[in-house]
Amino acid sequence: MRTIARTAFTPARGATLFSEIEHHIPLVLIDSSDAGPQLPARFAYRRSDPFAVKLSFPGFVGPGSGDLTWLFARELLDVGLLAPVGDGDIRVAPAGEGAVRLTLRSGTAEAVLEARRDAVVRFLRACRDCVRPGREDEACDWEREWDALLGRELS
Repeated sequence: MRTIARTAFTPARGATLFSEIEHHIPLVLIDSSDAGPQLPARFAYRRSDPFAVKLSFPGFVGPGSGDLTWLFARELLDVGLLAPVGDGDIRVAPAGEGAVRLTLRSGTAEAVLEARRDAVVRFLRACRDCVRPGREDEACDWEREWDALLGRELS
């Protein structure tokens, strides 16, 4: 696992925090033999989008021309460490000793992947250090979000 933290800032209390966090966590593709290939994956979190985690697969082209990417709630990943959660395109669940299972769907296609639980826990800890759960609203610039949503000139 490789960790990248970008754009440090120092709040009033003096600790250095980061506005972007990126962890490279390998995922194992689970197939009929239960031991598929390992895939490089990037979990990213931005203070400016505090409810979301971005999971991308560098080198795998998604719709358009960028990396294949999934965007989902940070809380989904957090709850999925302890119990199965999710009923849409993304599901997360504990998977035996020391693993977390992610099921990703797109149309009729489905991929079942596993990550080391400790790597996911470290990523979520870094996310919590960036924005505490329950304080996400404080990290959002809601006026800017509304301007963008309504197509108004950004202030």
